Formats: sequence, C-alpha cells, structure tokens
Amino acid sequence: MGILSNRLVKVIRFVFPILFWGIVLQIVRALNSPIFARLAKWWELSSIVLLVLGTIALISVTLFILRESLLALRPNREIRKQIPSLVNTLLARMSGRSEEQLVKKVGQLLVRTYSQHQFRSIRLVSEFAKASQRKRLQRFKLILALSNLLFFVAGASVTVEIYLLVVNQVAPFFADIAFLSQSLLALITILIILSVVDFLEIIREIRTPFWRAIRKALKVPPVPILFRVLEELTINSRIVGLASSIVENIAYAGTAKFSVECPDENTLKTIMQDSLRKQLGPSLLFYYKYGDLYPPELAPYIETLEPNIRDYFKSTQQFALLGITQGRCVLIASVGTEDVRRMSIWTDSYSLTRNIVIICSKEILNYKGSYEKG
Repeated sequence: MGILSNRLVKVIRFVFPILFWGIVLQIVRALNSPIFARLAKWWELSSIVLLVLGTIALISVTLFILRESLLALRPNREIRKQIPSLVNTLLARMSGRSEEQLVKKVGQLLVRTYSQHQFRSIRLVSEFAKASQRKRLQRFKLILALSNLLFFVAGASVTVEIYLLVVNQVAPFFADIAFLSQSLLALITILIILSVVDFLEIIREIRTPFWRAIRKALKVPPVPILFRVLEELTINSRIVGLASSIVENIAYAGTAKFSVECPDENTLKTIMQDSLRKQLGPSLLFYYKYGDLYPPELAPYIETLEPNIRDYFKSTQQFALLGITQGRCVLIASVGTEDVRRMSIWTDSYSLTRNIVIICSKEILNYKGSYEKG
C-alpha cells in the first residue's frame, strides 16, 4: 500500500480482527434482520463454551510458540559462547593454517547449532505434510477441517469479547466520527478499505515459495489458504506474534533484525566488512555457503523430508556470514530467499545492526531505482 506508511499498515493489521468484528456487529444491528436475531440467541447460549475453548486454544498455541522462540535463541547463544575458546585455541598457535582451521571449526559449530535448528523447524512442517498424505489418515481430514473451523469460531468469539471490552473505553476518542456507525454504506466502505489493506499482505504472503510448497505438500491447495484467511479474522495470531516479538526484543535488545531485504552476497560481504572495520576495527568475516551449512552428513536427513518441503528448503537456504573481532563473535547473519533475498542479522551492538540494515536498504533502493530507469 504505497499511500500508507509501513508503520500504519502494521497498526491496522494488528487491530484488524477487532475492527472487522466490531464493524460486522454494527452492520448486523443496522440490518435488523430476524435471521440475525436468531443467531444472536444462539450466540448467547454458546458464547461461554466457545470463549473457554478459544481461550484454551490461545494459551496452548502461545505457550508452544514461546517454547519455539526460546529454542530459536539457543544457536545464537551457543555460537557466541564457543567462539572465544575456538579463537584462543587456534589463533594462539600463529601457524600459517590457523585461520583456515578456525574457518573450518566455526563452520562445524554452525552446523551443530544453526543448521540443526533450521532442519528441526522444517522437519516439523514436513512431518505434518507427510502425515496428511497417509491413506490411513485420509478419513480424518474432514474431522481435522471441522476441528479447525471450530477453533476459528472459538477464536472469533475471543476477538468479539475483546472488542466488547475495549469499545466503551476507546469510544470517547472517536466521538467526532461516531455518526459513521449509523450509516450502513459508511460501515461497509470502511470494512472494505480495512480488508483490502490487510488482505493485500496476505496475498503477498501466500505467493511466497513457502506457501507454494505447503499447498503442493498437503495435496489440497485451497484448504491451507482458507484456514490462513480465517486465522486472519481472529486475534489469536496477533497475540502469539506479539508474545514471540517480546521474547526476541528482551533477548536481543534491538541488536537483531529479521527478514531484512538485502543485496547480493558480494555486496553484502563488502557492506559488513566495511561496517565492522569502521565501528570495531580489524575483523574477520567468514562466509559459509549452503554446502558448508548442510554438509554431506546432513544430506541423507534432508532427503527424508516431504519432497515439496525438501525442494523449498534446498532452494531458499543460501549462505551465512559470521564476524569475529578481538576474539569474540560480533556478527551472525543468515541469508535465504523467499519473495526476495532476505537476511536475519545479529550483531553485538544496536548501532552496528542499525547501520548495516540502513546501508542494505539504501543499496536495494538504488538497485531498484537504476533497474526502473534502465
């Protein structure tokens, strides 16, 4: 959405489920149909059960994601912890092959930590996809679909309850535009505009290689998309995402950034080398391609993944960079391809991470500008 800033789009997307159901309720009241009156009676009878179910589901999913978020911190911590001892052991010998041996040992450390974690995460997706393809479980697909619909209704009930709790608190701030709630045309127009802002991002998401692989792996292309759309109408994914972000912010304190669009590997290496030299002094920057991160001993395990998930994994994992200054790890970056080339980066200071991200953004803008002119 070029008209709206990225920050405003993020705010709209975060509160969209609450706004969606709030506006839908206003439209229902404006229509004043007997059918909706019967639905309201059904809602009164079942709302408590659905609210309890939705709360249980929300807590369960949040705890699972928090656990996965904490597990995702381990590789970074283990790498930072072990680098000083590797540097002291190998570089202290001052032999001609010391740095070469250090590159090899750091690569092995990355395989034991970063690569193993990445493989574990994608294996969870693969096992789910393979389970859905087993003939013995085919009969349960309808049950699974109905269960997902039930959890959607339960999640929607939680979202509606949150709306009912906050609407009276925020209403005074919108007193000047309260008249819009009396106009059916205005309500429908606002709902359409908000839905376009939100679902344009969803359309971009489901076009990524990951979603293409998921659709092929599950053998029922429309179903994952349908449930992703329904998920967008509940507050659950927002609360889960917020919990995960809080964990990352506490752990990294702004020194890590994720899914940052970045230039090609040579340009990126130059940016990082220059940034390390200017801010920290002489530094080592090690480069590891896919074959280094996933060596032959891991290949047989990768081949056991569901074919579509395996192909996605092998085509999107690109390379990693690791920086060392004065015997300590100061930079870890992994780069992959989704919609575009993106990196996750951590450095040991907020300013260094920020500077690298800013320079990468400028490089991307310059490249896109020259491409459009050309």
